[in-house]
Amino acid sequence: MFKTLSVLIPVYNEKYKIKECLNRVLSADTCGLKLQIIVSDNNSSDGTREILSSFQNSKVKCLFRDQNNGKGANIKNALKHAEGDIILFQDSDLEYSPENYPDLL
Repeated sequence: MFKTLSVLIPVYNEKYKIKECLNRVLSADTCGLKLQIIVSDNNSSDGTREILSSFQNSKVKCLFRDQNNGKGANIKNALKHAEGDIILFQDSDLEYSPENYPDLL
């Protein structure tokens, strides 16, 4: 039986959306699964890193890359820390809605 959902959020220069994204993922219906959120920042330079550094929630783990090697490298970085039985990728610009997680699960 599945117990944990890991939501991986690769992010680069999303200071205007990252808080909303995190709050919506945190309040999403995970169908009873324990939630783990891993944000991998790809060396943002617009203030996103500072916002993530100040975000306090035990379900959220923030990783900070020293060099931008593209979205693929950013996702691989987050995958190293995922502990979930199920893994979802959430773009930080909210292209996909966290409110749709139940349909995906």
